[in-house]
Amino acid sequence: MRVLKFGGSCLNTSQDYRRAVDIISAYIGEGKGSAAPSPIVVVVSAAKGVTESIIDALNGLSKAGDHKKVEAFIASIRERHSSLARNTLEDARIQSDYLALVDSLLMRLERLLHGIVLTEEITPRTRDLALSFGERLSAPLLAGALSGSGLGSRAVEADKAGLLTDGEFGNASVDPVANRSGFRRHVGALADAGIIPVVTGFFGADAQGRTTTFGRGGSDYSAAVIAAIFEAESLDIWKDVDGFMTADPKVIPFARTIDRLSYQEAAELAYFGAKVIHPRTVEPLRPSSIPIRVLNSFKRDEPGTIIAGQAREVPDAIKSVAYTTDIAVLKIHGVGVGFKPGVLNDLAGALAAKGINIKSVITSQTCISLLLEGRDLKRAHEALKALGSHIVENLEDVTDIALVGVVGEGIVRTKGLAARAFTSVAKENVNVLMISAGASSAAYYFVVRKEDIDKVVKAVHAEFFG
Repeated sequence: MRVLKFGGSCLNTSQDYRRAVDIISAYIGEGKGSAAPSPIVVVVSAAKGVTESIIDALNGLSKAGDHKKVEAFIASIRERHSSLARNTLEDARIQSDYLALVDSLLMRLERLLHGIVLTEEITPRTRDLALSFGERLSAPLLAGALSGSGLGSRAVEADKAGLLTDGEFGNASVDPVANRSGFRRHVGALADAGIIPVVTGFFGADAQGRTTTFGRGGSDYSAAVIAAIFEAESLDIWKDVDGFMTADPKVIPFARTIDRLSYQEAAELAYFGAKVIHPRTVEPLRPSSIPIRVLNSFKRDEPGTIIAGQAREVPDAIKSVAYTTDIAVLKIHGVGVGFKPGVLNDLAGALAAKGINIKSVITSQTCISLLLEGRDLKRAHEALKALGSHIVENLEDVTDIALVGVVGEGIVRTKGLAARAFTSVAKENVNVLMISAGASSAAYYFVVRKEDIDKVVKAVHAEFFG
């Protein structure tokens, strides 16, 4: 079994869908000379920008008068997918069937959005259900394009096929072993019969059958889960980039593609802002050592990046420098907060209750600094303020900052490496606000002002890559 994943950036236009068909056809062609060619399962994201448009629509629904907004939004989504169908599906019957499905799906989504307007409430359950419609619209379009090219294919909605999650709305997880009966049997029967299943990424269903999503960018994670369920030969993720690189090419135009990474290196780079794969993608694959290949659908001859259990250490240890600007620091001031037993537990509990993740914690006697995602800062501030002055005397927000991660196997064991990195930053007259090392054997990170990020990345990259 081979699992192929196509991201939204590869499913933007009718030409992109046809390109995906060509790529899948090439896999089929590779197996024609084999006595038992490997079956294929395809996992797809929503067409580019669709999920973001649903998020914007949900965020814009606040009062009864928003019914017109719902109608306008549904009309725009219908036109987008109808246009894709007209330019992608040449077979009249397949095109007609798909357009009828679009009408049916959008009728469901429209009813859901009108219900949100009437109740003036968006629950985690309704949000996840609404966000799943991008993939529900994309999967049958690619399946139709495959069928029209002579390859038997069928769209599969992951929640209806029994991809069972733990039920956490907005950030669900899947146990691959627990899904090796129902989901594997349902989807595997199609693949074994020579029918290519095109499975919706990004979501599954809990034990009660409620749709639960895997978080932003979670289609990569769901593809990894499916690869683990089938104990696949590999997971091939098709993107619009060449793979992981030594730095963001927008900052370093001559950055190089990294040919091989370990699971840990890839996870750390994704965590630190290299938006190539979702940070959780490696989790389901690590136990079975299933390799990931990150490939560029627009440059099919490029080798991309292979992610596997072991990666060679390079002389300077560093493989890449990554960064993210979607962070903030919340400082909790108080006499002895770093010494009082139970304070961290109280802080973490208050934030967890609001669904807020803490990226890192740095403590001192009179201050605890929490590294958070930028969009969570306001809610975190409100949650901790409610704890009262016996725990929190004063809260300080630190914004307009960036998190820089330097990643590579052996980074902790390489003497003098940290000194070289920070010396290169100091030469640019940049002040480092926070530093953390040791949490991972393959990475350390530091925080600088957002305005300095280009200088920092260029300085560190030049130091280690020339």
